[in-house]
Amino acid sequence: MNNAILDTQTKKKNQKTLTFLHDSIRDYFAAESIQNCWTKEEKRARRYVRKRRYNPVWQETIVFLAGLLENPDALLRTLVKPLWSEILNVRLWGESEALLTGGKCIGIYAESLPPYGQKLLNQLIQMVDSNNKYVKVTAIKALAPIHSREAIESIIKCFTKSFIDNDYHRGDNIAEAIMTGSEEAKLVLIRALKDIDENVSLSPPMQSIIFAICYYLRNLNSVKILEEAVKICLKSKNIEIRETIFSWFDSWIDLLSTKTFPWLIKAALFDESEYVRRRAGKTCWRRFPSEAEQYVLQLLEDPECTPLLKLRAILTTHSLVFSPKVIEFLKQILFSSEPNILRDATIWPVFYECRSVEERKEILEKCVQDSDDNVRLQAILSISAFCNLDYHNYDKYLLQLLCDDDSIVSDAAARFLIEHGDTITVEKLKNLLNTDISEKASAAIRNTISAIEQTFLFSVDSVEFQRDLDKFTISEGLRQEFENNGKSLSQHTTRVWIIETGHIWKISDYTDNNRYIVEKEENRLNIYEKTLKSEEAIGIFRFSNYSSDY
Repeated sequence: MNNAILDTQTKKKNQKTLTFLHDSIRDYFAAESIQNCWTKEEKRARRYVRKRRYNPVWQETIVFLAGLLENPDALLRTLVKPLWSEILNVRLWGESEALLTGGKCIGIYAESLPPYGQKLLNQLIQMVDSNNKYVKVTAIKALAPIHSREAIESIIKCFTKSFIDNDYHRGDNIAEAIMTGSEEAKLVLIRALKDIDENVSLSPPMQSIIFAICYYLRNLNSVKILEEAVKICLKSKNIEIRETIFSWFDSWIDLLSTKTFPWLIKAALFDESEYVRRRAGKTCWRRFPSEAEQYVLQLLEDPECTPLLKLRAILTTHSLVFSPKVIEFLKQILFSSEPNILRDATIWPVFYECRSVEERKEILEKCVQDSDDNVRLQAILSISAFCNLDYHNYDKYLLQLLCDDDSIVSDAAARFLIEHGDTITVEKLKNLLNTDISEKASAAIRNTISAIEQTFLFSVDSVEFQRDLDKFTISEGLRQEFENNGKSLSQHTTRVWIIETGHIWKISDYTDNNRYIVEKEENRLNIYEKTLKSEEAIGIFRFSNYSSDY
């Protein structure tokens, strides 16, 4: 305590100035000072409190004072007794702060309340039944910190009634009030969600109330309440509630204990929402990697496990956080006689975990020769996701897939080459035309060459520009060259990113989502525009369309 106070002397008035490192210390000492005055001059102290009861800054000081006083009845009467006439006339406005302070003062008592505290509690419970929304919500907020079972039951009764009456605004305000209250009130509210979810047909406004509760939950650091809420929300019949609880999961992940793992892995494998399955799987691997590894391996090794369940177990690894044991098992599945749907799903995590170009080439060598179209397609998507910065290392496989008999695979390879291609790519494609290939493959190559050449914007003759790009900056001269050719780069340097990959630089202007490739060719720079329309962009294959009755 002494370390938290800095004593200094002012020369003129010779008085102490106290500086506190935390407001609660200041509030405590202020309350202690008022208590000392209370024992000597109670009337003066009560008058002092009465003048400050409407000021929220003094709320914590008055709560401390209630705890310091042997009998807080006189303090409670000072706070709220003059307000009853205002309450009856439903004029609360500024006076509501005094009621909220009174509720907090009662809340410091875990068991029996002082006589006037019980009277105040009864009055607040009566106010909950008021037809005036402001009075009702103020009463709820005042009751929320109180540990009494009567207070909690009154809140829950009112909250549940707001669902039955389809009163969105009242329910939302009540939820907000409860989430600022005691742990008991929050727990009862969270458990009430289960009954509401099972017994009430949720209209959109009612769903919004539950979403509001999920929103308030994200600021909690109570593991007990959080886990109870997660458990109930995951069991909810309403898909939007389950998706909402997962939309804020990243801020809670470190608070979850191992007993939440069974609920999470169940959601990752069985939930009807692809979003919930994906987020639950990601959470399992990030928070409980050893449990996730053991569970996934157990499913993959089980000969009686259905292909759909195995598929979803594999898809949990698409969070890209997993173990060497699982990767080795996925490699075995990829090059096995397992159903193609399982083999397709393994390429993404296996390719990501490859630590060298040679290792990836080894995987690609087998994938491009595979008889399954989706395996070959996934090979392209994996290059797109993880190797687009050095894709020339994999030209051999992309050119081979461009000539694929399957039109979907060929189109995907063409789109990738158009998006990333440059002079080197065009040269390799022209060389490929001189080999023994089918007419269909020849047409695909010519179309790809034409599309790459159409992305060419202009060339510049300057070594100076290259030096600037090497420093990841864009000179005014190069910026002017873009403008001369009808393309302008953002003046905000934080919106323009430059990535260097061997003989080329990739420029991304996030202001207009434009992308350019600057290719180095002797003493020239060739600039290509690689801004594809969203419908042309290669999407990530999520396996979300497989039927559950596979």
